[in-house]
Amino acid sequence: MKVILKILIISSLLIFSNNTAQVDSILSVAQKFTPKRKLDFLLQQTWEKRGKAPSEALIFGKKSINLAEELNDKSNLAKGFNFLGVIYRNIGEYDSSYQMYKRALDIAKSIKDSMQMAYAFNNIGGYYGYQHEYFLALEYVFNAREIFKKLKNLRGEAFCDIKLGLWYTTSEQYDMALKELNRAIEIREKIKDEFGITVAKSLIEQIYLQNEEYDKAYHLALQLLETFKKFKDKRGIGIILGTLGGIHFCRGNYKQALAYRTKALRYLEKVKYPNGIVNNLNGLGLIYHKLNKDDKAIRVLNKSIKIAKKFHYDKGLIDAYFNFVKIYRDNNEMKKLALYHQKAINISDSLGLLEKKTRLNEFKKIFLINKLNRDNLILENELQKNKIIFHALFLLGLLIVVFAVVFYLQNKKLKRERKLLQESNFTKDKLFSIIAHDLKSPFSALFGYSEMMLSDFDDFSRDEIKENLGHIKSVSQNLFAMVENLLQWARNQTQGIKHEPEIVELEGEIEKVLSNFEQSASIKNISLERDLENGLKVFCDVSMLQTVLRNLINNAIKFTRPNGKITVRAKVLPEEGKVKISVEDTGIGMTEKQIEQLLNKKGKSTHGTGGEKGTGLGMLLVNEMVKHNGGELSIESEVEKGTTISFTVPLVKNEE
Repeated sequence: MKVILKILIISSLLIFSNNTAQVDSILSVAQKFTPKRKLDFLLQQTWEKRGKAPSEALIFGKKSINLAEELNDKSNLAKGFNFLGVIYRNIGEYDSSYQMYKRALDIAKSIKDSMQMAYAFNNIGGYYGYQHEYFLALEYVFNAREIFKKLKNLRGEAFCDIKLGLWYTTSEQYDMALKELNRAIEIREKIKDEFGITVAKSLIEQIYLQNEEYDKAYHLALQLLETFKKFKDKRGIGIILGTLGGIHFCRGNYKQALAYRTKALRYLEKVKYPNGIVNNLNGLGLIYHKLNKDDKAIRVLNKSIKIAKKFHYDKGLIDAYFNFVKIYRDNNEMKKLALYHQKAINISDSLGLLEKKTRLNEFKKIFLINKLNRDNLILENELQKNKIIFHALFLLGLLIVVFAVVFYLQNKKLKRERKLLQESNFTKDKLFSIIAHDLKSPFSALFGYSEMMLSDFDDFSRDEIKENLGHIKSVSQNLFAMVENLLQWARNQTQGIKHEPEIVELEGEIEKVLSNFEQSASIKNISLERDLENGLKVFCDVSMLQTVLRNLINNAIKFTRPNGKITVRAKVLPEEGKVKISVEDTGIGMTEKQIEQLLNKKGKSTHGTGGEKGTGLGMLLVNEMVKHNGGELSIESEVEKGTTISFTVPLVKNEE
């Protein structure tokens, strides 16, 4: 044992001395150059060694920054900080990377260097992506890409496309990810950037892997491995070796998987890439378990947990906990299984809450920024008009009264408009708060049913499976309705409602909508009944009509107890030339105050009789669309007896 330890120590010293000698050799070469040429050379070495030898790259990067400060070369100083940020990112020191990017951005802004500003924007977007703040990440990357486009910098555009492809992959939007990555490859083929093409293809290979297209992933990984070897990129080599180990594991080739994972780990430890180290330790844990070496499996998984916690790599930590769950499940150690399962769920839940909180905060930030911009614009306009008035009063004293009146009226108008704008923003912030909160429930229900069916599938009877699938469909339908309302409301706010009326056969449209709710009604044993006059035709926008009916029927099911009844009626009002459509339920009803709040758009989302949730947007959309179709909305309700919501649409007479 002592002999082996001595050999390891001697080997480490030899590697360290070789690295030191190599750095000293390069620095001695740099001493022969002029200061400006020396700076360019050091920056080049920093960038080229970012993946091959990050510890050496850090040395060259820090020296290039010192030299740039001596030469007062702020453009290259910004570039140096950007390079250092990339290296810190590669070794998992994300906070340090952000500080470097921020320094680069501040310096680039001070000298109006658009190129380094764009690179800093793109890098900061990458940082926010690693922190799960995807809205901010996309905002920064899109800003960077716009600058690169104006500068006609194809290389920069490709960097942005890579970032977008990475975040779309992380959020499982694979079509969008492939679009961005293929665009990056197309650009890099134009500029003959072979290494850049390899990086983009490595992300595509990950998409194949996540979609379980193992043959495609395997053949592409072999090609990428040769390219990374050609460029001597140890980080890339380690990642691809780990991927090949994962593919062999999925195919049941555990010895080959062990060889690849072990080799990958050696490469990634050399370049100090913590995420890659954790991923491969997790992979090794499962391999050792399959090879009946649980002692080794537990040892490497504990090491993985330690590193993941140190570098705040939450996904790797969750994977390690779930790997323990698999091991203890196979060994029938239920207490340990439950312990690690709870640890994984706790982290997953906290991340989910953090994600929703982050998204909500980012929505608010966006609205706040827009509001401040609008307020600044209004104030600038006021200031400009005040200057004009001042000069006019000075030159034309006889018109002072007229100008004072104009100023007063205009100022009053601006205050009124600002008040309306503040009220509008408050309403939007409130709606997004409701949306972020209420979308959680159906997603949790879907995850719960899915996890239950997957974990206990063999214990379910066919009837129980059918029943649970019915619940999943019902929850999905409710979730779809909520998202559809949200999208419709967003379109209305940004584009305005497009009203395209036509002659519609009413009975057929009502039946189409009712058919979509048969399943969710049957789950609560609610009967859906019709009381329709035959042959009625109305003149309205069919999309709006369907949206109104969907929301009213969905609400009726939501607030009706099991074994209740819902009736859809259609009756002609000959004197008004309209048709009155009613959705009547035997549900829990509403008080007069609740009805008043609903009609005045001051209501809030409430739970249904089965715990169903909503976003509070439904009745807001219904009211708007009924008015656009030339109708009126009315509500009749009695607590514990039921509710009838009616609306009118123009009638098309038979002779027409």
